[in-house]
Amino acid sequence: HTNLNAVITLKDEIIFKLQSVNVDVIDLSEFFENSNNLKENYPLGYIGHFSKIGYKNLAKVIEKKLKK
Repeated sequence: HTNLNAVITLKDEIIFKLQSVNVDVIDLSEFFENSNNLKENYPLGYIGHFSKIGYKNLAKVIEKKLKK
C-alpha cells in the first residue's frame, strides 16, 4: 500500500462527503490521468506540480465545468 493509494482513497471519501451535502466538485484527476503525455502537463513527467501547459489545461477543464 503506497502513499499514492492512501491519497486516492482519501480523495474519493472527501468527494463523496462533499457531494452528499450538495457541494459541486470538479475532479481534475480524471482529465490528467487520461493524458497521453505526462511531460506535457507535468514538467518532470510524473504527477506533481503542473507545467505551464498543465495549468492552461487545468483552467480549460474548470472553465468547461463552470459553463455547464
